[in-house]
Amino acid sequence: MQPRLDQNATAMEARLAGATATGRSADGLVTIVVGGLGDVRAVRVEPRALDLEDVTALEAAFAEALRSAFEAGRRLVLDTMMAAALERASAT
Repeated sequence: MQPRLDQNATAMEARLAGATATGRSADGLVTIVVGGLGDVRAVRVEPRALDLEDVTALEAAFAEALRSAFEAGRRLVLDTMMAAALERASAT
């Protein structure tokens, strides 16, 4: 039974490796894209963010976008796990 578990884990990892989730700050200044395995794939900053005189606001936008991206990534992982479980259940 161990080889089947290994195959399932490998398939899940492959699905997640190709998936992405996106998070944005509420003000739209920062967008962060993470991969399904938790890697940061892209960071986008709106040009108007560079005009901010208060660096604290930009720091807050980055933190908010990162939290949002990782939350979306967490949901992606859970949805992928659920879909895989449903596929296995329907195959039996």
